[in-house]
Amino acid sequence: MVFNLEYLFFLRNEPMFESIPKEIIGIAYASEWDHIKQFIIALLDMTLDSEEEYSLIVLNAIINNKRYEEYNIQIKSKAQFNLLSSITDFKKISLYQYSEYKRNIINISKDKNVIVFTAQYMGPEIDHTNYFDFAIYLDSFDLPYFSDNKGNVFECHEIIEIIRKFKPKAPKKVKKPEPPKKLSTFKSEVETYERMTKKNAIWSGSETKTFQKWKMRVHKEFREKTGGFPYYKGKITQRYELYLSNLIKKPVSKKAPPKKPKVKKSTVRRPITKDLADKKKPNIKNLTTLNLEAKIYKKLTGKNPIYGGRIIKAFENWKMRVHKEFREKTGGFPYYKGKITQKFELYLNSLIKKPVSKKAPPKKPKVKKSTVRRPITKDLADKKKPNIKNITPLNLEAKIYKKLTGKNPIYGGKITKAFENWKLKMHEKFQQKVGGKLYYKGALTKKYEIYLSSL
Repeated sequence: MVFNLEYLFFLRNEPMFESIPKEIIGIAYASEWDHIKQFIIALLDMTLDSEEEYSLIVLNAIINNKRYEEYNIQIKSKAQFNLLSSITDFKKISLYQYSEYKRNIINISKDKNVIVFTAQYMGPEIDHTNYFDFAIYLDSFDLPYFSDNKGNVFECHEIIEIIRKFKPKAPKKVKKPEPPKKLSTFKSEVETYERMTKKNAIWSGSETKTFQKWKMRVHKEFREKTGGFPYYKGKITQRYELYLSNLIKKPVSKKAPPKKPKVKKSTVRRPITKDLADKKKPNIKNLTTLNLEAKIYKKLTGKNPIYGGRIIKAFENWKMRVHKEFREKTGGFPYYKGKITQKFELYLNSLIKKPVSKKAPPKKPKVKKSTVRRPITKDLADKKKPNIKNITPLNLEAKIYKKLTGKNPIYGGKITKAFENWKLKMHEKFQQKVGGKLYYKGALTKKYEIYLSSL
């Protein structure tokens, strides 16, 4: 491939060329990760702006010899670039810088032993030919070109010739499938079920329906009590194994209580005294701080959350609704490691402190009508105001929805279902394109406001 060096040098120094969007797609083996990190740091060094910071999100990563399921940080200066050097393993890395005039996105994914790199940025062209086993460079100014890790550059017609000459290996002969083996992956679940129910968990090489239903129920209970996950990367977690072993150690006894020994009645009568210890205690645990929701529910509705030793469905629905409202308003989580968070406790207490008043408004005092007629004037203050709050910065979504669809987001004092569905759709699109939080402390984030105004 022949380049006009003077022409390229002129373009690189032109501000117009830097404002053209560029894209790099690169593929390399995972063993080249240290080499690729150098390229990412060089790209960040060229595109980092003092006014706009980079947002870094890392999933399932090992950073400084510590494992993180999710790691978030804002990169504001070049001194923070060393953080990338401390990442030794990961599943996905996302870096994005978003503003009114800029949109730089860098994504790095790991597929088995291959790293896939994609970058969309605005800035000067950067030499990437020696960092990836195979790479593609694209921009709207010139034709795309291809490169390898040896510094070779190929044009479009050359890459087609290479693909034509390439002969794929013949597919390997597929072996006949072996007969299904007994399930041993989740052995602890099978043992727990069979000990508790004295029924077979597996029949004719597959799980029984009753065993599957039991698993779903135990998973739900485990999530509610601990807030953890039963599986991680196709394996049972240590927490879940301990939880299952505790179910075996403390089984629910179905035997009848032991009969009291018969005592001969004495002929001397004595006053009957009721012993408090003989009273039957209900099989429900007292309300703890974790069950603060039950207290709040009872105060707000006047109904018992537990009936016949079980949680009622109305209480479960109320919990789900309150969790959803809390997530939307604060962006936080109601539980952490099986305990209620302080934010959620404050939110629940605020529901009691500020109840909705159902009292009728005070009647206006009767005024005697004067005999002198006067011109009728409509007082704007006497008009009935609808029971809907004016659109605030938080309800910017309602403004955007009305502009885009021409429909009212609120009808009859309630938010329409179409508006709620639209909001969920916008949240998903924002997460895919930009990423980050939608709300913070009950208010829209700047990033989400900019995204909405760009629609």
